[in-house]
Amino acid sequence: MVLLHHYQPNRAQLGLKTLESSLPEALVGEVMDVFQYITPTDHPIAAQLIIKRVNAEKEWMLSLLNKEDYANIQPFLEKIVTRFRS
Repeated sequence: MVLLHHYQPNRAQLGLKTLESSLPEALVGEVMDVFQYITPTDHPIAAQLIIKRVNAEKEWMLSLLNKEDYANIQPFLEKIVTRFRS
């Protein structure tokens, strides 16, 4: 629901019910792809798709943090994206 908060903050609490009508079409496709691959067999594919989106939204997410939180979260986020990027 982080994507909803970014693209449609006033609709973020509605969750999955509002994805298709609130996010850009390309992002809806990405989210649906993740849902398709959330299975025991295809979990690594879902994880890669999530990492790709986290990397794309990283600067926006970090921009919401105060200095102290940024100092703690930014290195962790970078490590996750770097470690799990394909």
